[in-house]
Amino acid sequence: MKKIALILSLIFISFFVSSNSFAALHTISIMDLPDPSGIEAYNIWFDVSDDFDLLGPVSDGSAVPPSANLGWNTDLETVSATTFKLAKSNLDALIYNTQNNLLNGDIATFEYTGSILGVSFFQFGNFDGNEISVNLLAHDQNQTVFSAVPLPPALLLLGSGLLGMVGIRRKTMK
Repeated sequence: MKKIALILSLIFISFFVSSNSFAALHTISIMDLPDPSGIEAYNIWFDVSDDFDLLGPVSDGSAVPPSANLGWNTDLETVSATTFKLAKSNLDALIYNTQNNLLNGDIATFEYTGSILGVSFFQFGNFDGNEISVNLLAHDQNQTVFSAVPLPPALLLLGSGLLGMVGIRRKTMK
């Protein structure tokens, strides 16, 4: 009888612990952009779990200059049960005060429960309608990093260089 009670209590505790969502912090960063100050707005769509919930406001990161007069406007939208949209724009840039545009570093932080599964869409640009080329460098539950360095071509170059070195080595061995 004690064994059954112990087993049932362990099942109950494991169910209770696994069904509770704990808050996590997610940071969005940009790095290695030659001139990030051209970015006046960005739009990121996250694929999220059904139990995703945003806790509190989205905070500007260290890459957003503190001298902004009007600041960066935040637009949050739950597009569907599994898609969360974060859009931010520099309202100062509308009055041509572009010194308050982004720097390299953390651009936003937010606290959430549930899971962030991936990034389904992202766009960085300015109010003239020009899109700024940015690549998704890394993504996990705690951070999303964008960079100007395109990874697939860099890996292709590295791979072809390694193959060339192996070929030269084999040729000299014969």
